[in-house]
Amino acid sequence: MASVCGGSPGWTTQGRTPLTPSPIGYPFSATNSTELAASAYLEAGGWSERPVIALRETAEGRGDEVVVLGADGQPVVGSPPSAADWAAGERAPIVVRGEQVGTIIANHSRTAGVDSAAKRLDHHLQTRMRGLLLAAGIVAGGLALALALVLALYLARPLQRLTEAARRMGSGELETRATGSGGGREMTRLAETMDRLATTLRRQDELRRATAADVTHELRGALVGVSSRVEALRHGFVDDEELALAQIQGDAHRVRRLVDDVDRLAEAQRPGLLVHKRPIDLDAIVHACVASYADRARLLFTVDTLEFLARGGRIGKARAMAGQLLHIKPILAIRDGEVEPIKRVRGNQKAFMEFVSQFREHSTDGAGLRVGIAHADAPDRATQLQKMVRHERPHAEIDVITTLGAVVGTHAGPGTVGFFWFDDEE
Repeated sequence: MASVCGGSPGWTTQGRTPLTPSPIGYPFSATNSTELAASAYLEAGGWSERPVIALRETAEGRGDEVVVLGADGQPVVGSPPSAADWAAGERAPIVVRGEQVGTIIANHSRTAGVDSAAKRLDHHLQTRMRGLLLAAGIVAGGLALALALVLALYLARPLQRLTEAARRMGSGELETRATGSGGGREMTRLAETMDRLATTLRRQDELRRATAADVTHELRGALVGVSSRVEALRHGFVDDEELALAQIQGDAHRVRRLVDDVDRLAEAQRPGLLVHKRPIDLDAIVHACVASYADRARLLFTVDTLEFLARGGRIGKARAMAGQLLHIKPILAIRDGEVEPIKRVRGNQKAFMEFVSQFREHSTDGAGLRVGIAHADAPDRATQLQKMVRHERPHAEIDVITTLGAVVGTHAGPGTVGFFWFDDEE
């Protein structure tokens, strides 16, 4: 029967016969290691690398460092070959069947137990920390999801209102207002931008309608003039055929100009049109426009009394008194910014007839003839002038009938009436 170091510390056995006691004072860990080493030797039938390594790992788990030496005193397979690893330490013989088959050297590590406990504590803490982090991540994810849902609902409602407002604007309801839909500052700014866009679109729509109405009016006037003159020529009602043809040509030119303007307007509304902004001199444009009409515009007016002309120093008091006694009515014009007398007649009727004579002589009937009438507290005389223009130039356009301003009215006096006209060739 095999004998193995075992039983109580300090004894060897061969079967059940007591052997020589082992030296007292060996560490308990070294004694336990000899027992394990003897068992490993018996199981493998000698020293084998795997059992030796398993023995060393078991001892290290208890805080010991062991080296197994063979019967020849050299490390067996599985033990460190360096003498530095096994020179020191407590030694204990390994006895199998009463024969020493080797020696075990045990060094008790002072830090091994502490290190092992620290490792276990660290592993526990890491496991616990991972669990806490997982739980915190789940809670944080839930809170983030809930907050995202609340924020989405908070943003979705104003967006739905803005979407509805945009849909109504797109369907033509430009009076719709997007402000007041709620939301934060950015939503409010977006709603204000949409309102400004709707206002701009509404103004453009109004401008488009006004432009269409103006173009229609101009075309209708020109076409009516051409049609009426053609009918007059056909039935032989025209005395001066050359004049009638010239008027038809003017109306045709007017229609062509309107068509060109509409074409340019359509071209200007192309999205790809590049507009180059530059400073302009409005005064120069106004002066050029006035100069273009100066040679073909005329203005005539007369006053009901010479009293206010005398007060302003334009005529003497004696002449004003004589004019009042003789019912003199001056026919006045403005040329180069100065008041210039054209003729003097007696009575309002002759003054009116002079208006007719001057209007016939210096105007041509056509859709391009533009007329304006003004008066100073004399609506009846203004109406009489209007009827005269309609009778003498049926195709003329009376653009304005208004009252004189305070400055002109003060110098001319009540009862003053006049009119101006020009031929809008363009």
